[in-house]
Order: sequence, then C-alpha cells, then structure tokens
Amino acid sequence: MGQEASAPADTSARRLRVTLVRSAIGYRESQRLTVKSLGLRRVHQSVEHYDSPTIRGMINKVSHLVQVEEVPDDGSPLRADTGAQRFQRRMARKVEERNALLAELGLLDAADDEAAASE
Repeated sequence: MGQEASAPADTSARRLRVTLVRSAIGYRESQRLTVKSLGLRRVHQSVEHYDSPTIRGMINKVSHLVQVEEVPDDGSPLRADTGAQRFQRRMARKVEERNALLAELGLLDAADDEAAASE
C-alpha cells in the first residue's frame, strides 16, 4: 500500500489519474478500503497509477466514487525514490542549513569540538 507499482516492462505503459469525486462515507467498508488502497484520502485528491488489471479492478469496484483519465506517459517513474531516500535528503539539507547558520554566527568550531567530544 505504501509504494507505487513499478513501471510495466513494455514501453507503451499507460498511466491513469484517479480522482476521488465523492466521499466514501456511507458505502461498504470494502469500498472505503479500496479507495484508501488507491491512495486517495480526501475528495478531489488525485493520484497516478500505472494501468494494470489490478488497478482497473479496484477502479471498477469504486467507479461511482472516482473519475479516471488517461495521462500520457512521459517516461519518468511515478515515484523516483523511496521514502527513506527522501528522508535522508531532507535530513542532509537540515544539517547543511544548521552548519551554515553556525558558521555565520561563528559557532561552527565550538559545535564541532562538542560533537567530537561526545563521540
């Protein structure tokens, strides 16, 4: 559920943009879970999936709640990296910002000495 499906092997892979147009409140639990499995959380939210029989079956089950449109495939993956990679990038950026601020304040040397002493 957390990761998108990888691109199909053929080069003519199609993408589908699925938009939740009606709330799943008041519908069967299996339909609510299907909407959640598609990655939809709120009305008017859109997600992209590669066209596959599995995704088509899920869309068919909740077709009265979603709107589907084909999106031309530009060759880029839906999600280029994992959540762990995005987290590492974000943490590295924060460390760089912190070090830049410390250097600007003239405290970088003292902070490095304290970090080395604590290790």
